[in-house]
Amino acid sequence: MNLSGDAAYKKIRDGSEKELNVILRLIDAMGILPFTAKNTKHAAVIWAKLKEKGLTVNDADVMIAATAINAKEKLATTDNDFMKIRRFHENLTL
Repeated sequence: MNLSGDAAYKKIRDGSEKELNVILRLIDAMGILPFTAKNTKHAAVIWAKLKEKGLTVNDADVMIAATAINAKEKLATTDNDFMKIRRFHENLTL
């Protein structure tokens, strides 16, 4: 299992001080997927498709989805924004 760099950032940013050490150890144990130029382009296409359909999704979630799709990784989440993305992008595996 890997974690996208932006997902790692969100976990560190949003975690409580009590959770921080656990989060950091978890991140160290997992691989970090970089946000590449390919992921940047893919995220922009996903965002444009969602906008065209009148849907708004957090930019970070679009970036995480693009990273997971390009790495052919399954995305483990309870965030409903990813369900919106999945409706228009069959390659996103949740």
